[in-house]
Amino acid sequence: MKFPLTGKSTDKSFLEHLEDLRKVIYRIIFCLLLLLPLTTYFASYIIEFLVRYSCPVGLKLNYFSPLEPVWVEIKTALAASAFLGFPYIIYEIWKFVAPGLYKHEKNFAFRLVLSSWLLFIIGIAFAFYSVLPLVMKFAVSLQKDYLCPTIGLQNFIGMTAMMMLGFGVMFQFPVAIFLLVRTRLVRLETLRKQRALMVIIILVLSALLAPTPDVVTLLIMAVPTYLLFEISLLITGFVVKNVELAAMDFEDDDIDDETPDSADEPQYPESNVNFSAPASSRNNHRRRKIRSRR
Repeated sequence: MKFPLTGKSTDKSFLEHLEDLRKVIYRIIFCLLLLLPLTTYFASYIIEFLVRYSCPVGLKLNYFSPLEPVWVEIKTALAASAFLGFPYIIYEIWKFVAPGLYKHEKNFAFRLVLSSWLLFIIGIAFAFYSVLPLVMKFAVSLQKDYLCPTIGLQNFIGMTAMMMLGFGVMFQFPVAIFLLVRTRLVRLETLRKQRALMVIIILVLSALLAPTPDVVTLLIMAVPTYLLFEISLLITGFVVKNVELAAMDFEDDDIDDETPDSADEPQYPESNVNFSAPASSRNNHRRRKIRSRR
């Protein structure tokens, strides 16, 4: 198999592709197992860091079964292994998929995957540095003279993992909006007009992905997601407009190359486009047609 980033592909049978996929899965599992001893050693430090940063001062977590801390550390080590090994996992998947893509598809997919990964990291960082401490302070503030918080270690780690995963997924909204518009499954103008529907969708997804069923956590997840939705509309509109203009300029270059002399130029009385006009006039005409379609 050729190196995947060169844009060259080889013809293989279905069974040969399955064999390549099996090797990819084995290499990914081997990578995770290779990282597991390292992350197991640092699992207790990771948990201690999470507790110290997000929990109020003086709050101590509890465990309610003899081996609960061991299982929590194992789960933390597995999650840390997957996080550290994610770049290699993406590389292996890319190496398997890339030979079947054209060059422009590879460039598009690479930028899309990179943007998705960066947004996922930003979502995790936002959940850890901004949301998790607020949720824990709110949980502790509910205590009364007759009520004392007894928070379990497994519950805390599970809530933290679900919160980071949820925010990482919700921060994929710009990528999803861009894909829908770029592939022309949904028009950008339709998304702009259906803001109320998008608010409902965001609230439903926030309710499903929020680690706790309270309204505070739901709003903390829904509000940044809606802001990302608005930002993604602006960015997608700008990018799509530039792509359309670039395509029009490319068409104009082809037309200019194939335009005959003015003496031999045929007349098209039924057309509302003057092909003898300068390229700038034809660009303006096409821009007006795009705006009318929107």
